[in-house]
Amino acid sequence: MRRFLSKNISNEFFLGLILFTLPISININSIIIIIAISFFLYKNIKENSCINLKFFLPSFLFFLIQILSFYLSTNYDESVKKLTLFLPFLLFPLCFSPYLKDKNINVFRLFNYLLFGVFFIVIYGGFRFVFDIIFLNEKYNYGHGINLFMKYVPHHVYLSIFILISIVFTALGVVKNKLNKYHLAILPILYLMLFLLTSRIAILIAVFILPIILFKILKIKYQKKKLILSLLGLLFCISVIGFSIQFTRDKILFTYYELAEITTKREPFYGIKLREQIWESSFDEIKGRPWGSGIGDVQADLNLRYNFNGFTKINDMNAHNQYLQFLLTYGVVFTGIILLTISRLLIGIIRKKEFLLLYSWGVLLLFSVSESILQRQWGVIIFAFILNFSIFRLNKSK
Repeated sequence: MRRFLSKNISNEFFLGLILFTLPISININSIIIIIAISFFLYKNIKENSCINLKFFLPSFLFFLIQILSFYLSTNYDESVKKLTLFLPFLLFPLCFSPYLKDKNINVFRLFNYLLFGVFFIVIYGGFRFVFDIIFLNEKYNYGHGINLFMKYVPHHVYLSIFILISIVFTALGVVKNKLNKYHLAILPILYLMLFLLTSRIAILIAVFILPIILFKILKIKYQKKKLILSLLGLLFCISVIGFSIQFTRDKILFTYYELAEITTKREPFYGIKLREQIWESSFDEIKGRPWGSGIGDVQADLNLRYNFNGFTKINDMNAHNQYLQFLLTYGVVFTGIILLTISRLLIGIIRKKEFLLLYSWGVLLLFSVSESILQRQWGVIIFAFILNFSIFRLNKSK
């Protein structure tokens, strides 16, 4: 019994729990992270693997920049909150350093935890959605249905990120015979969720990128002609179902209208117009403060810029672009260091042909164009996890 428990604990159990609980509950996830860090700290000391932490300098660098930005801020309470939010960049290296010595991590089994965490919260959210309508007399109408569902699941942007990563890791895991083929049955449900969640970036990836990637993965194991017909037919049916939902269809349609500057009588969405105002104010603020505002003062300074530009309706909104958020918070120099660090990591990933990591980074970087993904715990944890796992994969041979 003792050997069985020891073997399971050593097989990515705590790392998997971090991913499993991430979509389910932030509070539970925080508790799991504390337990996991305690376990891996003990393991580092016991196996004398703390020396391996030197390979995780990029992750420590993220937290160091946050500390330096902390001392540039005047709002102490807000600075402490933001500094605490970035603790995973300091702590996650402890989770991977013991494996650099002589062990490996089963990437498919590890991210399988994320798949089941996502699937669990989607089923739970759907159940509560139906329960509220039938038993609590909640109204289901245009635009309100997704709000009912979103009460019980993570923010639609982050849930879309989790789904996109889970789908590709699972598909390749089945092809490599590392996961049971029945895992594929979950993927159509998650693929449909990308349309229901109505994140524009997620829908674009689901329509134009994901089918190509899935085809290239699945053709390794299955006959090409049958695969093409089956995959395209399935994705087409799911897409038709997704776009048949008025909420999803209108969000994409009116995004096009905004971009093409087409005026209509009914304009339920103003995402592009709002972002134009946000980004215009962000650029103005960066020009006036190229050294950054600091983690505690960035939102207050941005709000002043909104008021100065006459955009009072968007007060308290972040930059809705992670690259602009870096510039606003840390300034040009530190942002350059961050982007250079990520670029060097991506070059190493490309050289080692780490397809899954490259895809994961692609998802994170694409979402960073329209969202400040590191403003919430969901984004910080998945970003820090992918960052440290990338460092682990690149330095395993060393």
